[in-house]
Amino acid sequence: MPETNPGLSIGQVAERTGLSVHALRFYEREGILVAPVRRGPGGRRLYSDRDVEWLSASTCAPPACHCPPSASTLTS
Repeated sequence: MPETNPGLSIGQVAERTGLSVHALRFYEREGILVAPVRRGPGGRRLYSDRDVEWLSASTCAPPACHCPPSASTLTS
């Protein structure tokens, strides 16, 4: 599926997924995302539609599970 936008800000992704910006930064830092987050001019994070889809799907877990599985588990 081709990209339909040049990139979403961390705030836009937080709003669309229901995750906090702190959680998004944590997932990036821990390597939980499928691919590295692109950076725009000035170093701002630019998330893709694919990132949002993956985050939405991987964080729909029972309340007892607080962390999504690793990217390698989901993509293998």
